[in-house]
Amino acid sequence: MNDTATITRPDPKLKSLAEILLQDRRLIIVITCIFTLGSGVGAYFQQKQYKGSVQVSVVTDEQHGGGALMSQFGALASLAGVNVGGQSQKFEALALLQSRFLTEMFIQQNNLLPVLFPKLWDKKAGRWITNDPKQIPTLWKGDAAFKKIRSVVQDPKTELVTVSITWPDPVIAANWANELVALTNKQSRERVLADSDRHIEYLRGQAERTQLVPVQEALSNLMENEYKQAMLAGGNSEYALKVIDPAVTPESPSSLRRGFIVLGGFFGGLFVACFMVFLRASWRGER
Repeated sequence: MNDTATITRPDPKLKSLAEILLQDRRLIIVITCIFTLGSGVGAYFQQKQYKGSVQVSVVTDEQHGGGALMSQFGALASLAGVNVGGQSQKFEALALLQSRFLTEMFIQQNNLLPVLFPKLWDKKAGRWITNDPKQIPTLWKGDAAFKKIRSVVQDPKTELVTVSITWPDPVIAANWANELVALTNKQSRERVLADSDRHIEYLRGQAERTQLVPVQEALSNLMENEYKQAMLAGGNSEYALKVIDPAVTPESPSSLRRGFIVLGGFFGGLFVACFMVFLRASWRGER
């Protein structure tokens, strides 16, 4: 028997694609170089970003010692406006941390509008560059800008919360993260103290109106619990959010390194160039 040699021939389709690329190789090189050079220039002038992160745990009603009493007199506590759910304070603390109210207060206390909108602020004159009220940043715009640099992430397994601030200055990033948590605790304490005063006043009034001893005892227990909550809130600086790991000044930027940006520009330019070449070939009717 005679053995016949099997000759592997290149796929004509692949050969055709290679010919198209070789035919317009100059265009591919030019486009790739433009993208690479552009990404390099952008990476060179890109402002480094640093992330300051603080890890906290949310303190619940059970940890404050009020969960058992609230469950025992839940119906009566609800009438008085007292929280009966152990998870309620947890959700309220996280909501307050990310609320527009707290963000605007933080911006006001630290005078951050000029910092968040530096292009519109004249440092030498100490005023806004424009006099147009529509262009002058407001607290509402400040809240929108601050949301872009703030991140609140909760680990579903440990339920620990990480509050992060991303900013060009690493010291400011760490300070803002710590101060934001501190302001949340302060506002939570003040709200609890105000609520406790209102609840105690209401419960005292109800106790004076009723002659039923069991109801008076229940109201007395609720008032005692409110006094305890007020004392805990007044003497605990970490009433809502307990700091597990405070933010420290980051030493390395969180933004992408320049090498990765340039490499991404190279491959992106190569892809766009090849796509344009094949598109031109299809228009010319090439195969």
